[in-house]
Order: sequence, then structure tokens, then C-alpha cells
Amino acid sequence: MLHIRFGEPRSYELGEPIHPLIRLYRDSETNEVTALEIIDIDALLTELGRDEKREAQQHAR
Repeated sequence: MLHIRFGEPRSYELGEPIHPLIRLYRDSETNEVTALEIIDIDALLTELGRDEKREAQQHAR
């Protein structure tokens, strides 16, 4: 797991999944992004690699 903290929330933060492997945290008062969490980096990189390969194949057609 990779957790990147951009700032501290004023009171509390709300986490929401933006991808099955990525969660975005926002300050409940300002709606500013306070953190990003990647649940499984290896799985995400594998998935991104598959997506890039698929796009390259589609552009080659």
C-alpha cells in the first residue's frame, strides 16, 4: 500500500474510491484533496500496462 499525504484536514477527511485500487481523501470542510492511497501498487501497474498495450494495439489498426 502507498499512502501519500498532501495536507492535514481541518476537522476530518472523507475517503472515496476513484478506482478499485485507488482511494482519494478530501477535507470535509474545504473539499481539498488531503491524501491519495493506492491499495496494491503492483496490481495497479499491471492493469495500467495492460491498458497501454490495448490502446497501442487499437491505434495500430
